[in-house]
Amino acid sequence: MIALSGLSGAGKSTAAKILEDQGYFVVDNLPAELLSKLIELGGGGQQKRPLAFVIDSRNAEGLEAFAADWKLIRNAQLWFLEATDPTLLKRFQETRRPHPMDTQGEGVLPSIEKERYLLAPLHRIADKIIETDDLSPHDLRTEIIQLLGAKKPIMPKVRLLSFGFKHGLPSELDLCFDVRFIQNPYFVESLKALTGLDKAVKDFVLETPSANIFLRKTVDLLKFLLPCYMQEHKSYLTIAIGCTGGRHRSVVLVQEIAQKLERAGFQAQITHRDLKV
Repeated sequence: MIALSGLSGAGKSTAAKILEDQGYFVVDNLPAELLSKLIELGGGGQQKRPLAFVIDSRNAEGLEAFAADWKLIRNAQLWFLEATDPTLLKRFQETRRPHPMDTQGEGVLPSIEKERYLLAPLHRIADKIIETDDLSPHDLRTEIIQLLGAKKPIMPKVRLLSFGFKHGLPSELDLCFDVRFIQNPYFVESLKALTGLDKAVKDFVLETPSANIFLRKTVDLLKFLLPCYMQEHKSYLTIAIGCTGGRHRSVVLVQEIAQKLERAGFQAQITHRDLKV
């Protein structure tokens, strides 16, 4: 079980989302009177997913009691996210959000000082202080994953998508390859009504030397890129292959790339967006 605390603007919300991505059930801003019940649940092994919760200045009335009770909890960690006053001030200026402690219009800096005082009991007992002044959201993700002790990054979920340019670019693509340079089966009368899932179209496309060169070079590129994306903790990767109509060349090549990636140990989901258009 993990308790997240820290100053407003230091990255608690981002940290909570990262824990959710890692499979944690995250509770944010739980009323102070329910904290003991949540701790009891988390320590009793009743939950199916690892548990995390956010405890901060919004529960000001329960912080002292929480700090006392937390010392008795086993197999749990308290992480405190910290940043300097100039960093926090800059972040609030950029987001234009009011500070949660600024109830009387005192301004951001006095509110930060008030919050530091309120959270001091948690800061003193924290198992880990995470200073976020120089951390981007990506850097914070890396830091948290390392704290969780993840031994191996997770391979992103790869989706191979065929489409037709005449129907528009897919909105969700990460990488896009244009294969309209390959001879088009559409202009062969016996192949026009077929699709890239038919053997005759597949044979036609793969007999084109440029198609085979494209396949070899593209698969080599993806075999290089996928481990790199994995190290960067990218969760999803959509690779779009486009031809004119999205029914012949792109379909064949998506099928072939998926097979070659599978032989290399990578799994990919296949979508043929415009196959039936």
